[in-house]
This record gives sequence, structure tokens and C-alpha cells, in this order.
Amino acid sequence: MRVLSNLRELDESLKDWERYQQCSLEDLKKDRDKRNMILHAMLVSIRAAIDISSHLISQNDIKTLRSFRDEINELLGKSY
Repeated sequence: MRVLSNLRELDESLKDWERYQQCSLEDLKKDRDKRNMILHAMLVSIRAAIDISSHLISQNDIKTLRSFRDEINELLGKSY
């Protein structure tokens, strides 16, 4: 059930991203609180994506990978 919780977090943070698109670069330079809200949404999104991919990798007995990038590539079946 932890994956469902992570998916909800990811969905909510993506909705935050959509709302924050209206903020101009000038607004962000001037308003520390807005910057922090956006950075927090980024952090939540990234953490949820890492947690989801880690769970999928462990559930599917995928070999231990060196980095998050390797995890994503493995899940997508790509190698760069």
C-alpha cells in the first residue's frame, strides 16, 4: 500500500506544479516563500518517484543498480 501513498503524493505534487506554472521568474526571484513552495513540490515529486521505482525494482527481483538513473532506465527497458 505504500506505493499507492507514493502515487498520491506524486499526483498531488504534479498538481502543485501545474498551479506554480503561473509564477514568473521575477516573482520567484523576489518571493522566497514561492521559491520554497516550488522546491518542496520538486522534492516531494522526486522522492515519490524514487520510492516507487525502488519498490518496483525490489518486487520484481531486478538486480541492484548503481543510481536512480539506472533504476529508471531498467524500468523503462532502456540503456544509454
